[in-house]
Amino acid sequence: MSRTKTKILLIFFTLLTIASLIFLAYSFQLPTEETQTETLCNYTQDLTYNYTAKLQQPNYIYDNKSTIGPNDGPIYILITEYLNVSFTYTFESTLTANTTIKYTTTGYIVTARWIKQNFTIPQKTVTNNSDTTTITADITTIDVKSIQAFVAKINSEEIGVSTGNFNVTITTNIFLTAETQAGIINEPLTATLTLAFQSGAPEGNIILVQNLQTTKNGEITQTQTINNDQTKTQQLTSYGITAVALGGLIISAFLYVRTKPPTPPSIAEELIKELREPYEDIIIEAAEEPPPRGQTTVTIKTLEDLVRIADMLTKPIIHYQKPPTTETTEPIHTFYLVEGTTRYEYNITTSQLKAAKEQKTLETEED
Repeated sequence: MSRTKTKILLIFFTLLTIASLIFLAYSFQLPTEETQTETLCNYTQDLTYNYTAKLQQPNYIYDNKSTIGPNDGPIYILITEYLNVSFTYTFESTLTANTTIKYTTTGYIVTARWIKQNFTIPQKTVTNNSDTTTITADITTIDVKSIQAFVAKINSEEIGVSTGNFNVTITTNIFLTAETQAGIINEPLTATLTLAFQSGAPEGNIILVQNLQTTKNGEITQTQTINNDQTKTQQLTSYGITAVALGGLIISAFLYVRTKPPTPPSIAEELIKELREPYEDIIIEAAEEPPPRGQTTVTIKTLEDLVRIADMLTKPIIHYQKPPTTETTEPIHTFYLVEGTTRYEYNITTSQLKAAKEQKTLETEED
C-alpha cells in the first residue's frame, strides 16, 4: 500500500477515534436509570370562617340593616351588638376515602400586654366514606360591649394602662385521617381567624376581620425507577465504535511508519561515503577501535597514500569513527592498517573533508 493511502487511512481513523471518544464520554453522562413520580391521588382541605354581625337599629350607615356579613363592608363597633362566628370545613379527594376528622376550636383575647383564653370547644369527631366531606359548625357569639368592658377592666384595674386596641383570635385545629386505595392521608390543618378591635382607625372605631379562609393542598404519589435501555444501547455502541477506531488507528499508524521513506544521509555521511567509495573493496568497517599493543603509529597524509601502502602489503584498511573529545568538537574518522608493530593511520574530520572539497571546486573553476 502506498504512503499516500496509508496517510489517508491514518487521518480517517484519527478523526474517527476522536469522534468515538467524544461519543463515549457523552453516552456515559446519560442516566441509565430514570425516576418517575406518578400522582395517585390529589386532595384539598379548605376551612372558611363566616360571621354575622348583629347591628343596632336604626342605623344610617347600612340603611337600617339588622345584620351584615363578610362582603358588606367594615364592622363599626358603636353600632354592633354581637358577632356570631362559624366555620365550614371541606375535604375533597380524587379518590373515595374512609375519612375520620377530629377538630377543636379555642378563642383568645390578645392585647399588647396579656393573653386570656376566652372559650374552648372540646374535640369533636366526624366520619364519612366519600370523596367529599363537609363540616359546618357554629363556634361562638362575641358580645361587643361585654368584651370591650372586660378588656378595659383588666387594663385599668390590673395593668394600669388604658388602650382600646385588642384582638380576638379563634383557632381551629383539624387532624385528618383518610384511607384511600392509593394510601393513607394523615394531615393536620390549623386555621386562625383574627378579629381586630381598632380605635381611632381612618375608618373609625371598627372590627377588622382577617384570615377568613385557609386552604391546604396535598397529593399521594408513587415513585418508581425505570431502566433506560436506550442509554445502555448507546453506551455499548460507543464501546464498539471506539474499539474499531482505536484498532484502525493502530494498524494505520503501523502501516504509515512502515511505508516511511528512508531518511536521506546527512552531509557528513555523504562526504565520508564519497571519500571511501573508490576504495570500497579494501576498506572494512570496525565497530570499535582495537586496543594498541606496543605499536608505532605512522600518520599518513592522504587516504590515497594509505591505499598504496595497503596494496603493497596486500592488507585491508580498517575504518572506524572516534567520538568527539574535549579537544575535538566533531567525530574523527580513522583509516588504518597494521603491519607487525607498525600502524599506518590516516585521520580526517567532516569539516576538513568539506573544506578540501570546496578548495578543489574553487581550483577547478579557476582553471
